[in-house]
Amino acid sequence: MDLELILFMCVFSLAFFIPALIFRKILNSRGKKCTESAEALVIDIKRKYGGGGTSSHPVYEYYVNGIRYTREGAYMSTCVPKKNTLVPIRYNPCEPSQSYIVGYDDKVYRILSVAFGIGGLFPIILCIILMIFV
Repeated sequence: MDLELILFMCVFSLAFFIPALIFRKILNSRGKKCTESAEALVIDIKRKYGGGGTSSHPVYEYYVNGIRYTREGAYMSTCVPKKNTLVPIRYNPCEPSQSYIVGYDDKVYRILSVAFGIGGLFPIILCIILMIFV
């Protein structure tokens, strides 16, 4: 197999592995920082129209020590919390404006890290198969 093809496959794999690692780091970092639990009210659903259809994300508000915080959840095309419902959140006690919806925002990052990780494995597996059978 050509050295150029092997190098291309390695670079292509890295192009997927790096975002996978970044998504995993964000997920782990948020889990370590956002240690306090609360409930938030979904006050709006924003929609994003793109190539594959419509993605939605909830806008939620919550209070910490009498101060109101408003945040936007991650974009997802399914399982979006409905407006005027309460959702469990975790927030950073040192910086209460940092928060995420439990089981929703973290699910998005988990899905993305796995998808990009698998995307990064595909060229490596293909390269191994080509080396064995060619």
